[in-house]
Amino acid sequence: MAQYDVEHYHGERNHQGIGNRLILSSMDESRTVGAIECRERLGGLLRYYGEPRRARLCFGTIRALDFGTNLVRRSFGTIDRAIRRIRSTESLAKEGILMLERAQSPVITKISSRPVAETVDRLKRFIADRGFTLFRVIDHSGTAEGVGVQMPDSKLVMFGNTTKGAGVMLDAPFAALDLPLTILVWEDGNGVVSVSYNSPGFMAERLHIDGALRAPFDAVESIVEAVLGA
Repeated sequence: MAQYDVEHYHGERNHQGIGNRLILSSMDESRTVGAIECRERLGGLLRYYGEPRRARLCFGTIRALDFGTNLVRRSFGTIDRAIRRIRSTESLAKEGILMLERAQSPVITKISSRPVAETVDRLKRFIADRGFTLFRVIDHSGTAEGVGVQMPDSKLVMFGNTTKGAGVMLDAPFAALDLPLTILVWEDGNGVVSVSYNSPGFMAERLHIDGALRAPFDAVESIVEAVLGA
């Protein structure tokens, strides 16, 4: 009862305030203009008159709303940061998946911006610069043409290092099936020239070799990157 009396005295007896203002104005905000009405407390024991109110928010309610608003803003900020982190993680995950697929794929293919003949010439030069011996260039398309079969330009470059190759075959005899090293330069039906080679990671896993033994296969990738990037 004392609470009602305090609220009535400070927030509803507007004629008692200076300039007819309520002592606690926050208790009687958001009023609408309209006919004066009589409102009661304690069954009519306390009465006061005023305009109809659209809403009556006490100071505690206003603070609660402000707190809720700030909480929502902070939450959205946290969510936004979380989304950015998730996207960053997804990007890293995709890169990791691509690297894994590349390591597991038996053949890697990259596009060349040069014709087959020019790409092969560049391969020959880089192969010699890296200390490898060029054994042979097999002209698949030329051989096919000799028997009346038309196919896009396709050439297989065979090269290697006898000392390193012998070391690999001593450790993994089946490596003889993949030696000498090969790089295929070929053109598809749309005129796009590609360079394909055995994946170093796949070869190392298949032959169970590592370190210096897989170096010749890693050199293939290095040579291709140099040819296409230079």
